[in-house]
Order: sequence, then structure tokens, then C-alpha cells
Amino acid sequence: MSELEQQASTSGNGDCRGEPFVGPLPTVTAAICTCDRPVSLVEAMHSLARQRYPADEVLVVDSGVERQVRDVVQLALPQARYIHEQRAGPNDARNAALSAARSEVLAFLDDDAQADMWWVRSIAEAFAANPDAVALSGL
Repeated sequence: MSELEQQASTSGNGDCRGEPFVGPLPTVTAAICTCDRPVSLVEAMHSLARQRYPADEVLVVDSGVERQVRDVVQLALPQARYIHEQRAGPNDARNAALSAARSEVLAFLDDDAQADMWWVRSIAEAFAANPDAVALSGL
């Protein structure tokens, strides 16, 4: 067994995150802005469904012309709120998500990306540990 596998097997919850954050965490809205990429969108939504600490709210903002995206969202992640943005482009979609979000923190996931299973929790912990932060970025 490798050293990394040993660390993972001895941690309390089976992951390599170390000690969990202690204290209240902010609420998180996860938003996916998409434009005519339903196949990759499904994978992004599935990664949000696999979160060990789920988002309080999930938004999918669609600025494309393909009408099937609404149906894809309903099938892949029924709890997500679908928003159709009339103006094309990622900036207008992000602004629509910002206006619609109901949580304390808004986290964006690209429609061609997949979130790590601790993505939402890590974002909530980062904001809790940095209460004066208004924005955080990472890869």
C-alpha cells in the first residue's frame, strides 16, 4: 500500500482532506452556465449530484438556442433550477445566475468541467475561513 493510500485509509472519513472545518459554513449556490453543450452539461450536473456536501441550490443558466437543454436538466438533476438567458454569452449568463442565486456564496462550474466530490464543501470552508473575502478563485 502506498503512503497516500495509507493516509486515505486512516483518515476518519476515507478521504485525504485531513481535519474537517469546525464552525458554521455559508450556504452555497452552484451555478453552471451553458450554451448548446448538453452532453458535457450532463457530466457537470452529475458531478454536482455526487457532492459529499451538496450545494444548497443548483442553477443551470442556458444562453443557447437548443431547446432540449431544459429537458436534459430536469432528467439529470431534477432539483436544479433552470434559467433561460435570452442574451448569448457567458457574462450575461453569469449575471443572470448572480441575480437568481439565493445563497450567501455563488460558485460557478463550467459546463465542460466536473467538480471534485468535495468542491462545494471546500468553497464553503474557504469563505468561512476568510470572512472578509468577497471573491475566491482556484483551478
